[in-house]
Amino acid sequence: MDLSKDQAVAAINKLLEDGLITKEQVSRAIIDNPPPEVCMTVDTLHTFFCPKGHTGDDGCEYYQEERMEGTWQCSEHRHWSERAVSIINENQLDGFDELKELMRTILDLYNKIGMHKRKDTILLLLASAAGRRSDTTLAKELPKG
Repeated sequence: MDLSKDQAVAAINKLLEDGLITKEQVSRAIIDNPPPEVCMTVDTLHTFFCPKGHTGDDGCEYYQEERMEGTWQCSEHRHWSERAVSIINENQLDGFDELKELMRTILDLYNKIGMHKRKDTILLLLASAAGRRSDTTLAKELPKG
């Protein structure tokens, strides 16, 4: 029996509502076998927030795992998948689609800031503002410095 995406979401919501499964079980199932759109969202999150070097094979293990079988079960991919789920849950986002939309907004802003003649000042002001917002969990995910 094949289900459409809407039917699958409705079925999962019903199972959640009836207490037959938990959000954690759903998150774990997605992390264990992510669909392509989730993979792209996690890849984007990693690209924005990974503090490691990304200039060659000796930098970030995430890209080394890309060449391995079972990529999404490897430690760095699991770490970034779990980080995405954590951001979604802590900020009460409506799943990976909303996180993906937020990442698109960040990219749009990043591109606009990059073209501005005062980009360093803008980034400094944003970092300062994010650091003062103790009620914003996502601010903790922003790179420091």
